Amino acid sequence: MSIGISKELKEDCKTLIRDGLRHEGLIREPVRADLQWSNPQRTALGFLTYKGAVEEIETGYYRITAVGREYADELFAPRWYWFRRNWFPATVAAIASVSSIGGIVVNVVFRATG
Repeated sequence: MSIGISKELKEDCKTLIRDGLRHEGLIREPVRADLQWSNPQRTALGFLTYKGAVEEIETGYYRITAVGREYADELFAPRWYWFRRNWFPATVAAIASVSSIGGIVVNVVFRATG
C-alpha cells in the first residue's frame, strides 16, 4: 500500500489500472473535446506515470508496465500481495505458533492425566 496518497487518488488509480487491464494494458488519455475525465483522474495518471506504473507510448496513449501490474496486485489484493512478498517469515511464524500451542495442549493434557 502506498503511504502518503489520499484515498481518492488511490481509488482513481484503481479505476485507471482496472480499465487499462480490460483494454489490453492500454489507457487512452482523452482529448480536449472529450470531457469524460475529471481532474482527479488526470492527477492519478500523472501519479502512475511518475511511479513508473504506466508509460506513454505515443501522444495520449499509455501502456501499463510490469511495475504497474505489480502495483495493481498491491491495490486489488493487498493481503495476498503481502503474503507473496513475505511467505517465508509468515510460514515460520505460523509453524512457531502452532508448535507452541501444541506444546501447551500436550502439557495440559499430561498434567491433567498425571
